[in-house]
Amino acid sequence: MDSVTAIVRTGTVIVGYYATKIRRSIFAQTRELVKSGQLSSQEVARSAGELNRWLYTILVEKLVLSKADIVRIEATYSIARGKISWDWGRIKIDVYRKVDPDIVSAAIKHALQERITVEPSQ
Repeated sequence: MDSVTAIVRTGTVIVGYYATKIRRSIFAQTRELVKSGQLSSQEVARSAGELNRWLYTILVEKLVLSKADIVRIEATYSIARGKISWDWGRIKIDVYRKVDPDIVSAAIKHALQERITVEPSQ
């Protein structure tokens, strides 16, 4: 088998679900290679676990994201000689933090009060 390069994408998911999404996506993308015997399901599981452990370090330990924050992950990998290798330098992570609803409500109230005091009386 020649070397195959692909990208696994999570789409926008909550941090609490990214690992499951990565695992499901990589298994779906490699399904035909596993069926044909060119790749083992154990190798797919190993590679998904390797990526998920690395992402956990970044998302939870370094960025201190909560399970409700949202991420979008894109990871490039190659398959050669029955092994999956991640292109660590090309992994992209977009992060969107959840803002507490009380903070949002307070900002709306404050902006409304400013609007009322600025608008001229008719």
